[in-house]
Amino acid sequence: MRLSALVRRRQFDAELSEELAAHLDEAIADNIASGMSPHDAHRAALLKFGGTMQTIEAYRDREGWPLVEHAVQDLRYAVRRLATRPMLLVTTTLSIGFGVGLNVAVFALLRAVLFEPGRTARAPEELFLVLPGLSYPNYVDIRATDAFADLAAMQSSTLTYRTADTTRTIGASVVSDNYFEVLGLHALYGRTFGAADGPGVIKDANVVVISYAFWRRLGGDQTVIGRTIYLNGWPYAVSGVLPRDAHSMVAPMVAPAVYVQLGSRVNRALDSRDAAQFDVVGRLRGNASREQTAVALTVIARDLEQRYPDANEAMSRTLRLARYGGLVEHLPAGGGRIAYTLAGALYAVVGLVLLVACANVAGLLLARAAERDREVSIRIALGATRWRLAQQFVAESLVIASLGCAAGAALWVALTTLLPKLSLIANAGVELIAPPLSLTQCGLLVVVVTIACGIGPALTVNQRSPGGHRRSIARRPFARWSFGQWLVAAQVAISFIVLAGACSLLFSVLNQHLAEPGFDVAHTLSVETRWPTTSDGPNFFALRDALASVPGVESVSSGGLPVGLIAFSRVHKVGGSDSRPLPVELDRVGPRYLETMGITLLRGRDLADADMRAQPSAVPVVVGDTFARRYFGSLDVIDQVLLLPGDRENGTEATRLQIVGVSEDSALQVFGGERVPVLYFPAATPRLAIRVTGDPSAVSRPLARALATLEPGAAVDIAPTAQRLSTVLLPLRVATAFLSVLGAIALLLAVTGLYGMVSYAANHRRIEIALRISLGASWAGAVRLLLGDAIRTLGAASIAGGVLSLLLIRAVWPLLAGQQNATAPIVLVIVFLIILIVGIAASLRPTLSVAMADPMVVLRQD
Repeated sequence: MRLSALVRRRQFDAELSEELAAHLDEAIADNIASGMSPHDAHRAALLKFGGTMQTIEAYRDREGWPLVEHAVQDLRYAVRRLATRPMLLVTTTLSIGFGVGLNVAVFALLRAVLFEPGRTARAPEELFLVLPGLSYPNYVDIRATDAFADLAAMQSSTLTYRTADTTRTIGASVVSDNYFEVLGLHALYGRTFGAADGPGVIKDANVVVISYAFWRRLGGDQTVIGRTIYLNGWPYAVSGVLPRDAHSMVAPMVAPAVYVQLGSRVNRALDSRDAAQFDVVGRLRGNASREQTAVALTVIARDLEQRYPDANEAMSRTLRLARYGGLVEHLPAGGGRIAYTLAGALYAVVGLVLLVACANVAGLLLARAAERDREVSIRIALGATRWRLAQQFVAESLVIASLGCAAGAALWVALTTLLPKLSLIANAGVELIAPPLSLTQCGLLVVVVTIACGIGPALTVNQRSPGGHRRSIARRPFARWSFGQWLVAAQVAISFIVLAGACSLLFSVLNQHLAEPGFDVAHTLSVETRWPTTSDGPNFFALRDALASVPGVESVSSGGLPVGLIAFSRVHKVGGSDSRPLPVELDRVGPRYLETMGITLLRGRDLADADMRAQPSAVPVVVGDTFARRYFGSLDVIDQVLLLPGDRENGTEATRLQIVGVSEDSALQVFGGERVPVLYFPAATPRLAIRVTGDPSAVSRPLARALATLEPGAAVDIAPTAQRLSTVLLPLRVATAFLSVLGAIALLLAVTGLYGMVSYAANHRRIEIALRISLGASWAGAVRLLLGDAIRTLGAASIAGGVLSLLLIRAVWPLLAGQQNATAPIVLVIVFLIILIVGIAASLRPTLSVAMADPMVVLRQD
């Protein structure tokens, strides 16, 4: 009955009104029959019933659900009220949307990376990982035992993919033939390959299983099944397509484009017991527990350690069994606790951002509640309960929270839809699988945001009295800083720091744009090659001679772009008193590299063919002028000897280096910092530098054909040096754009909070301002009085932010943003002016609305 009354409220009210009218007519007729006049009979009947509307309300409360009906009414009223203030609604929705979107994104990423395993079709709790990995011979020996139901091996790799137009590199998983059977993963279309013939599986080394995203690139229809594609120069038939959410076993949210069976076509060192190159996943046997399986694995490892002591030293102590799950399951002892701590700290930061956004919205709603003092007081005088009024304020907060959370969720969905389609990711050779949106988290965020934004305005109802409102003529709201003011000041300071960083990086980007690169970008090409896994590529000198014969090619060398990156390598002076390691960027380049790139030679000579062919006691190298001046004090460093330490992990020995030339360094740095010392080491690399006589783009196709002739399975990417340079310098520009957007959002949140604070304070002081103007104070003086608190807040926050920004610029940003000593004062002044202008502009509207109000009207109303 209650549910029926709630759903059919209008029909119920109409039936109740008709029934009451019928009873009233009968009572009037009875009274007239007893001798009353019609007027007296009608009055007596009304007195007996106690009033029609009161009776209807009583029946409504008894037959329906008053709380639900009141909540629906409050929500409708809140929507109508907020619709009259579109700017308030848009501002609050965007503030909450940004905070919620950030929380949703971080939560989804942490959940996917830390806790979610790869997709399986059956019993994921029976799966386990063998860590840290196995060589192929060890994998075969362990799989041959009866300790497990089965074991599968997997290796992440890249393969060359040849189409009709070009050859490029794609991500691949090289797996054993039983990989999909062990995981219990079935194909969405077609069949996977397996160790045994049966429904849905095949055993054929010439087939490939592709990801859902790669299937979409191939056309996205059933005709893809059976099509032949060429990987590493070998033909493979597409046998199946995996489901959309199937990602790599070792990399959450990332899916390789193809899955191929391991073998000599795609693997090296399969016979080496030292090459622990495979990740291994297994399934528990029968009713065996995980602990029993771990003990069996230790026994097997001890046997292999005894049989092959050189290759499997300490194998029984290092090999372990881990759960098949997220990252926390793969970490060693204590690593999970660290991961949980870092994840909690990260989510606490984004949670703080959401609370800051909620504080801004709460300030705006408090200011709006102050504007409704008269309305609320009248409603209290007419009999409205304080609980019902507080419920209406909470309803407005619920509407804003719902819209903000919907905006944040929509932002996340749009981002996860567009991000995998970006060329930077689409051309990376892997497929990005975005984690799904958690509806449970969104619902909890709606509740949290509603409480955080609505509790303050709802509590103000208790401070109002019938027929009046809170008066605070003598009270100075800013005489003592409230928590809201401290929060606004902190937001402004944070905005100052972020904007200062963005401005510093912007200066570096401008310097890069205006600086001369120091090498020829107009007549050179940059070529990146990727040889098939089973090939070492052609001989460098044969490759150079073949490319040099292409019409329009002047010279060919190997090496990347000569721009400063990071000085990761270390060298030592030989024969001097200074034995400290010298940081240097070691660039491996071919003969005549400086001549090919058009780099000015200041001293000595360029690298020559003999430097790569011969094996002298000291390897000839060329250094940049920054290296010579910083470490030797002059450019006269020819024949100086250096020592490049060996790398025990990679098996390289220490090498003596002899300086034979000094070149002019490039003015461009990848991170915009101070010039990095550079050392050019003679070596052949997959990157080629080619100098041409005319338009570089006209030579691209002949060069591609020549490379395809030398190595048919190679992936070749040819681009003008100017285009490649733009890509190399992209990190600094992306960092600048990111900081600029983040700073703008932070400033918007801070200004929103400032607006709410000033509006709230101005509305509380409107009687004071009206009295001051009535007693002769000027309008400008009232504006200065109201703006003074906002300007003091902006000034104090800007000073704090400026000091912290200056410290960060001098301590950290010189590594990323170059020489900032001269530009730091300019940056601080610019950011201060931006914050001051934007802050005053945001404070003017509530200030002017109070200062320009007619004092007689204000005093008469209050």
